Amino acid sequence: MHTYSRRRVLQAVAALAGAGALPPSLFAQTERTPTLLEVARLAGESITARLDRERGFQPYFHLDITSDPPEGLHSSWDYVDTAGRFVAAFLALRELGLQVDREAEAGVRRFFLANQGEDGLFYDQQSEWSERAAESFAQSRAMAALVELALAGDREAEQRIDRHIAALVRISEPLGDGLGLPGRRYRDGWLDRSLTALGADDRIAKPGYAALVAEPLIRYAAAAGHHGALSLASSLIRGFFAAGAIRDDGRFIGHTHSWGILPVTIALVELGSLTGDRELIEFARLVFDVVVSEGTPWGWIPDGIGFASGYPGGWFCETCGLADAIVLGIRLGQLGHERAWSDVERFVRNQLIANQLREVDRVLPLERAAQSRTNAAAILRGSFEAWARPNSLLGGLDLLEHGGLEACCTGSAVMAIREVARAAAVLRDGTLWIDLPLTLRTSLAEIESSEPRDGVLMVTPHISGPIAIRLPSGAEPASVDVDGVPAAFEFRTGTLFLAGVPGRRRVVVRYPLVEREERQVAGGLAVTARWRGATVVAIDPPGERYPIFRNR
Repeated sequence: MHTYSRRRVLQAVAALAGAGALPPSLFAQTERTPTLLEVARLAGESITARLDRERGFQPYFHLDITSDPPEGLHSSWDYVDTAGRFVAAFLALRELGLQVDREAEAGVRRFFLANQGEDGLFYDQQSEWSERAAESFAQSRAMAALVELALAGDREAEQRIDRHIAALVRISEPLGDGLGLPGRRYRDGWLDRSLTALGADDRIAKPGYAALVAEPLIRYAAAAGHHGALSLASSLIRGFFAAGAIRDDGRFIGHTHSWGILPVTIALVELGSLTGDRELIEFARLVFDVVVSEGTPWGWIPDGIGFASGYPGGWFCETCGLADAIVLGIRLGQLGHERAWSDVERFVRNQLIANQLREVDRVLPLERAAQSRTNAAAILRGSFEAWARPNSLLGGLDLLEHGGLEACCTGSAVMAIREVARAAAVLRDGTLWIDLPLTLRTSLAEIESSEPRDGVLMVTPHISGPIAIRLPSGAEPASVDVDGVPAAFEFRTGTLFLAGVPGRRRVVVRYPLVEREERQVAGGLAVTARWRGATVVAIDPPGERYPIFRNR
């Protein structure tokens, strides 16, 4: 029987109200990683292409690939949500060691910051596609961008965070023994109350829609010792749980990303790490395990979970929700939930990479793409899918009035890749741990995985000492050598241990690649995944519009 529950979570969060000095985080300290990941580079190019320079670098939230010619489309989501994500993504791309368009980065930052009103909130602006209002969900992306800027040393961002926190406190309303935002749009008062059960058309309360601002607030509190950020975050989390958004067994009804289920759960893990409260972390693990069980082993995570059969949100995987699941898995892995590392590795190796659109000519004939006034081909190449079916991308064409590809997922993917790179190689208690056996170059080690071509993993540590290497899911080592010399090793629970490896010496682990087939029903579609090692090399039947897992 579990000793934790929503009641226990509420008690733990409430205890923070009078907290004194903030304790150090329990997270392993990670190194910055100048990783040259092709998917991240292409995503950065797509983000740059999405900026409308004639409108002061305003992003195009939508890309309509069905119009003639295909064009980027503006939306109310341009001003705060997308612009905030892109500000954060540019900083993440820099951390990954990738070059970015400096003019584009500075332009979208100016555009984003100009949307903070005198009252401290961030506003969508009046235009033919939007009205001036502070959108609740978008406040979290604004706060996330401000926190990234502040952690990068921007002192003005710190002042803007203070104004933003004060504004959010001012417009919040009591929810249980915490706080919540009752509506989606605010302008001199709430224009709706659609986040409450009584005000929502479906009569389902959605406290996480606004409470997901808690995650960047907790990161800021941990880094800067900011008690205002911690106080607001803990109040929003208390409101979220008081509203019953997640049951005691970790199950829920909602959209993983847009209803804030996973972002608030990430905040709960970070809160548990900050305060040393393991029960909060264990409750978050329940939610993670539910999400994993509802998806596929390769990371197809349904956007909507807990709804009745046939609900549209259960048909597709949104990269934003997948990115949340990856980050949550990393946080749990860092805090001792060992199985989460295998989930993260499979999700990144397979579904995350598969969700990127890289082959323009499979979507847009060259003659149509050439007619685009907004460079649709450049936007498309490197963007990430919001509506992935289990065997194909472009599932949104079945659900949207227009053939739109949304900008949010590309920003989310970049941030997830940065978290993967940060977590891949870390020092813990004098041992170099390779927690994610994916091809990366970090300050502590170079990692190269040969899957699915060969069962070979190469690690070149930059420092001398013991090394622990988590192998790809299901792999068992056949041999290990260091610079070509056979080496003794210990292998237990998926991890290989070596003592006294000199720095700059290449460790080569060879293991057999097991080929197998796995049948799954996902999104109402029965598919068979063909695996080679930890890598999906084909999905049968193949999708029609943009089949994925081909030629791997």
